Amino acid sequence: MLSYVAHIPHSPLLLKEISKNKHKDYKKSVDSITRISEDLYSKNIDTIVTITSHGTGFDDSCTINFSPQYECNFGAFINYDSYPQFLGDSLIASEIRRKLCTLYQISSITSPTLDTASSAALLQLQTKNKKLPIVPITHSLEPVKKLYSLGSSVRDILENTSKRIAVIGLGNLSHNEYANEKEGKRFDTNLIDQLHAKDTNAFLSNKDDQINSFSVCAFRPLAIVLGILNKMNYETDLLNYEQKHGVGLMTTRFVF
Repeated sequence: MLSYVAHIPHSPLLLKEISKNKHKDYKKSVDSITRISEDLYSKNIDTIVTITSHGTGFDDSCTINFSPQYECNFGAFINYDSYPQFLGDSLIASEIRRKLCTLYQISSITSPTLDTASSAALLQLQTKNKKLPIVPITHSLEPVKKLYSLGSSVRDILENTSKRIAVIGLGNLSHNEYANEKEGKRFDTNLIDQLHAKDTNAFLSNKDDQINSFSVCAFRPLAIVLGILNKMNYETDLLNYEQKHGVGLMTTRFVF
């Protein structure tokens, strides 16, 4: 059954090993993600379905990564002697693929290496030595209303499983230069207000040129998340929003 839905930022700088002496700058975001991870533990979640912009994907097809295990990758930032590993949930992944492949463009890959953004997010979600199996999904670049529809269909599948499933959207909000930082923050605030108001039509109507001008990589994962929440009685619980070093970071859970 679908038991938990949230969205977190995916910046690798949220990891102390990467941000080093700047890690204290991200304390509010780190603390809010810790609350999400504690929720996953307290709710006895069995599997995490992640939705990201940064995995291996295609413009016209969402991609599910099938692998029995996954290895984190931070090669662009830091070398670990041994990368942390996560198990896959091939049963949930295959259910989504099998039941939706005739309705939506869904591709499959098998890669044991997670992208850097997903690696950073998942490391923060694992607590109390409990590494949850994952199903990594990379969204397509299809119209957001189609992604929203996909989310609604994924929800129907997850509701009919015996496992307790969490869906976590991954992505940062606006990316800004100093000159347009205030404008980026206003844009982020507008998106957050739409989420709070559950004004899905307004959220999905944000123009691609606006989203792209601020490089809002959280937008499409959130469109799928809103589809998953479609027709559910939920409230948006914003745990934290801040702009740090030119990037909008939002951590929120959707309580139902």
